[in-house]
Parts: sequence; C-alpha cells; structure tokens
Amino acid sequence: MAQGLPFRSLPWEPEENGVDERQDVGMKSLLQRKRQEESQVPQACRRQAQARREEEQRLAREAEAAAAAAEEARQAEEAARKAAEDRAEQDREARKKALHERFKGLLQKKRGEELNDSAQAEACRPEEEHITAKGTEASQVEEASRKSEEKEPQEEEEEELREEPAEAQGFRKFPWS
Repeated sequence: MAQGLPFRSLPWEPEENGVDERQDVGMKSLLQRKRQEESQVPQACRRQAQARREEEQRLAREAEAAAAAAEEARQAEEAARKAAEDRAEQDREARKKALHERFKGLLQKKRGEELNDSAQAEACRPEEEHITAKGTEASQVEEASRKSEEKEPQEEEEEELREEPAEAQGFRKFPWS
C-alpha cells in the first residue's frame, strides 16, 4: 500500500475538507500500525541492546573471574616455587650441617684415637723404658759377650801367631818338649 499518496480515482466523493472518512480511517489505522511498528522496533532494539549489554557484562564478569583465577594460579605457582626453593635451601643446609657434624665426629674420633694412642704410649712408656733398660742391659751383656768371644779367638790367634814364629825358628816353647 502506498503510504501518504492520495488516490486519484476514488469511487466516492471527497468531503469538504478534502479527506474522505474511509481514507481517514485507513490512514489512522495505517498510522497506528506504523506507530506500533515504530514503537515495537525501539522496544526490540532496546531489548536487543539490553541483551547485548547483559551479555557484555556477563562476558566482562567472566573475563574478570578468569583474570582473577589466572592471577591466583600465578600467585599459587609463585608460592609453590618459592616454597620449593626454600625446601631445597633447607635441604642443602641440612646436608651441609650433617656433613659438618659427620666430619666433626670423624675428626673427634681421630683426635680421640690419637689421644688414646698417646695415652697408651704414655702408659706404656715406663714399661717400654723398663723393657728398653732390660734391652739395653741385654744388649750390653750381648755386646760384652760378643767382645769377649771376639777377644778369645783373637787371643788364640795371637798366641798361635806367637807360637809359630818360635817354632819356625827352632825354638821350643817349653824346654822339656
């Protein structure tokens, strides 16, 4: 239907003011429908705009929640990493301390053994001195006996040497022999 266009061939006569009553009713209904459509279009647009705004708000809330969750995850990861580093540092310190204590214990044990050895040496020293004295006496006796043994063969050899020249010269040692 043509809007706002007057009909040229009308089967009835226009009234005095130039508008037919039927045409007036048609126009009114047309205007009314147009207004309804126009009013519906803004309502639909408003509903669509409202739906879009609500959707955007929902998406924004979801994005904020996702960002907050990501931040919490990052912080949790950072805290876990920090805790792991702290545990590793504590483990290193504990191992270092344990090794130090072990080394200290071994060193004390070694020193204890050395002290024990020196204490035993001190305890054994009088005994060793006694043994050494006995050994010295024994060695002196041995040396004296060895010297005496060496002297005896030397004396015998000297006697033999003294006797041989006398006999060789025709002298006899004993006159009756």
